[in-house]
Amino acid sequence: MLSEPTKNGSAFLKRASQAAGFSALLLLPDFSELTTSGIARLHTAVPLTGVAWANIFDITIVALFTALVFAVLRRAPFWRAGKILVVVAIPLLLLRRNAFLLPFDFGTRLQIEIGAAAVVLLFVLYFMMPRAYDAIIQLGSAVLAGLGVFAVISCAQLLRYTFWQPGPQEVRTNLPARMNAHGPRIVWIVFDELAYLQTFGKRPADLNLPNFDSFRDTSTLYTDVLPAGTKTAIALPALLLGKQVTHVEYTWSNRLIVKTVDNSAWHRFDGAQSILGNAHRDGWRTAVVGWFNPYCSMLKNEVNACYWVGWDGMEGPMSPYASLATNTFLPLKVLAEKFIVPGKSKRDTDAFLIASHRASFEDLKARSLATLEYSDADFIFLHLPIPHPPAIYSRHTGKFVDSSGASYLDSLALADRTLGELMAAMEASPRWPETTVIVNGDHSWRVSLWRDNLHEWVPEDQQVSHGVFDPRPLVLVHAPAQSSPATVATPFPLLQLHDLMERQLGKEDIPDAVRAVETEASHPVVTGAHP
Repeated sequence: MLSEPTKNGSAFLKRASQAAGFSALLLLPDFSELTTSGIARLHTAVPLTGVAWANIFDITIVALFTALVFAVLRRAPFWRAGKILVVVAIPLLLLRRNAFLLPFDFGTRLQIEIGAAAVVLLFVLYFMMPRAYDAIIQLGSAVLAGLGVFAVISCAQLLRYTFWQPGPQEVRTNLPARMNAHGPRIVWIVFDELAYLQTFGKRPADLNLPNFDSFRDTSTLYTDVLPAGTKTAIALPALLLGKQVTHVEYTWSNRLIVKTVDNSAWHRFDGAQSILGNAHRDGWRTAVVGWFNPYCSMLKNEVNACYWVGWDGMEGPMSPYASLATNTFLPLKVLAEKFIVPGKSKRDTDAFLIASHRASFEDLKARSLATLEYSDADFIFLHLPIPHPPAIYSRHTGKFVDSSGASYLDSLALADRTLGELMAAMEASPRWPETTVIVNGDHSWRVSLWRDNLHEWVPEDQQVSHGVFDPRPLVLVHAPAQSSPATVATPFPLLQLHDLMERQLGKEDIPDAVRAVETEASHPVVTGAHP
C-alpha cells in the first residue's frame, strides 16, 4: 500500500501532467509553426526568442488556470456525474482547436453530432453500467495525463528556439559607383499572388488599374501561363533556378535545401546556379529586396545588395517584431474571446494580422523604391507581399485599413498604385531606354485556400471568384524601348521566365520553346487592346 504522502504526490503529478498536456494541445495552433514543421524559421528574418518564450509562458499560464479550475470542480457535489460533460468537452475542444491537422472537415455540425452522441452514451453507462462508465473515465484521465509528455517535448522544442539565430537580413557590398549612367538593366518584380484572370482576363467593371494598363501598352502579356507551384516557398526557388522544385526545408544552420523533379534527394539550394548567380558571375551588379523567403541566406554570395523581411511571417497573433508582453497576452486574450465574444476575437486577430502585413509591405516598398532610385545595380529583383491577403487597403477610400472588410480587388488596386510608383522611379533613370521589366505573380489567387480562412475572405471575394480557382499567374514583359503591346496566347510555363532572363543577360543557348514565344510576341496587337 502506498503511504498517504506518496498517494498525494502521485495525484499531484498526474493532475499537473493533465493540465500541462491539455494546455499544450489547446495552444498548439499558436506554436505549431515552430515545433511541428519549423517553417517559422524560413519566413523570419529576426530571432524568434521572444515568440518562443511567450509560448512557454502561455502553456504555463493556461496549465495553472486549468489546474485551478479542476481543483475547484473536484470539490463540487455533482463532480462524479459532471465528469461526463468534461470527458466529452475536452476532446471536442482540442479537436476543434487543431482541426488544421485533421484530414477531414471537422465542422460545427459534426462537432455537435459527436458531442451529443457521446453525452447520451456516457449518461446511459453512468446509470446502467457504472463500472463501464468508471473505466471510460479512468481511461480518459490516463490519456490526458499522458499528454503531459507532449507538453514537455513542446516546451523543450520552444526552448531550443530561444537560441536560434537567423541568417543575414541584409547584405551590402561596398562597390565603386558606375563610371557612367548607361548600360542594360533588368528589373524583375514579383507581386505575390498576382492573378491573370482578375487583372486582365475578366476584370470587374468597378476595378480601375491604370498603371497595369499603361504598362501593358508597352509590354508582352502572356495569357496562358502554367504555374511553377501554388506556394511562395516552392515557386520562388523554382523561378530562380529555372527548375521545378517539389519540396523545401530550412535547416537550423539557415540553409535552404530542396528536392527538384530532376533530383529527388535533398540538396542545397545553389544560389550560384540561379538566374541572379548567373548574372553576378557575368559581371552584372545584383540587388534583391524580398518577402517571405530568406533571400539573403539563399543568395548571399550572388548579390551586391540584399534585404528581406517577414513582419507577418507567422499565422496567428504573434510576431517576432512584437514585444514579449504582446506575444504572451494577445493570444490568450484572443483565445478567451473565442468563448465569450467570438466576434471580438476575430476583430482582434484581423487587426494584428493586417498591421503586420502592412508593416512588411511598407518596409519593402520603401526599400524597393530606394533600390530603383539610388542603386547602381544592373539586375534588380523585387518581391512584394501584395495582393497576397490579408487586404490592407481600400480602393474606395484610397487609404489603408486597420480591420477586415477589404477584398482581393482592393489589394489589386494597391498593387496597381505600387506599380505606378515603381515605374515612375525606373522611367526617371537615364538607364530606362535599356531596361527590361518583368512583372509577374509567383502564383495565382488561391481561392480555395482563402475561402476556408474566414480572416481572409469577404463577400466581394466570393462574388468575383464564384469560388473557382484559376491557376494562371500574371506575366508581363517589357523589352527595352518596346512601345506597343504584344500577346502570347500559347501555353507558357512560368519557369521559362528564367530562360527569357538568360536571353537578356546575353546568353545564346536559349531553348526553342522560348524562341517560339519570342517570335509570337514580336507580332503586336492593337495598342490599347487588353485581353
